[in-house]
Amino acid sequence: MFSVKGTNYKYDIKGDKLSEYDPGIQAGRNDAVSPDGKKAAFIRDYNLWVRDLTTGEEKQLTTDGVEDFGYATNNAGWTKSDSPVVLWSPDSKKIATFQHDGRGVGEMYLATTKVGHPELEAWKYPLPEDSVIFRIHRVVIHVDEPKVVRLQMGPDQHRSTICDHVVCRGSGFADIEWSKDGSQLAFVSTSRDHKHEVLRIADPETGKVRDVMEETADTYFESGYNMVNWHVLFASGEVVWFSEKDNWGHLYLHDLATGKLKNQITTGDWRVLQVLQIDEANRTIYFTGSGKEEGDPYYHYLYSIKLDGSGLKLLTPEKAYHSISFSP
Repeated sequence: MFSVKGTNYKYDIKGDKLSEYDPGIQAGRNDAVSPDGKKAAFIRDYNLWVRDLTTGEEKQLTTDGVEDFGYATNNAGWTKSDSPVVLWSPDSKKIATFQHDGRGVGEMYLATTKVGHPELEAWKYPLPEDSVIFRIHRVVIHVDEPKVVRLQMGPDQHRSTICDHVVCRGSGFADIEWSKDGSQLAFVSTSRDHKHEVLRIADPETGKVRDVMEETADTYFESGYNMVNWHVLFASGEVVWFSEKDNWGHLYLHDLATGKLKNQITTGDWRVLQVLQIDEANRTIYFTGSGKEEGDPYYHYLYSIKLDGSGLKLLTPEKAYHSISFSP
């Protein structure tokens, strides 16, 4: 879909047909649109709301959000945004998010230098030595009712496995995945010092949480190169996990029920960078890696491999930094 001189068009690739279309009510710049394109979640007065993009009707989903304890707040201190931090379920009926606890957190100040009286801006900004920092209280919101289900666990640190925020490099809500039917929610809890990780599965109906597996690093845990590399395969009851426990970044296959290791998927003195696609039907992972081929160790190559660790294939043999994008 695209627009030319104010007219909207859509192109059917399979049918080779171009036609005009009415985009209807447009989502706001900071709105989070549902997978079916019919709803948009947004923040108003510290609470989460949803807008019907067909009728324009707005509905309040939460009511107890207040200043410094609002829903879906996108603020890590060093970076902040008005966009809500949410993950819609595939069926567009539920939203995974959190109540962001900034109560008691210290502030940062910025004064303007324009002509006249300066204006002072203040916002919550925890520093390394602070004892009180941001926490997130995880919830699942059922949109139709609406109903808020709080996960039965303590608050998590405002962290992810790839940065000091829950939204990293435009990744969206990091370290969280829905099952295809929306009946399970997987997420990783990260410690403040990025040394301890716990993979958990939550029931969005009851809020019950089950710990699947955990890992502790002596130095610093990072789940991938600018991208979260762990993924839950709900259909087969398995977890693809990224770890540097053998001093190289590699992929491991774990059992989802017990958390036990089934097998190491990739091995050797080189590093997996990003898991780009998992073909569950053919049990094949497509990923980028570096350091395996001769020459420049910083070149990125595309590989595929079976989940049992067999059949490693180099798919981009040209010596170059390959930028890969998969079609839907």
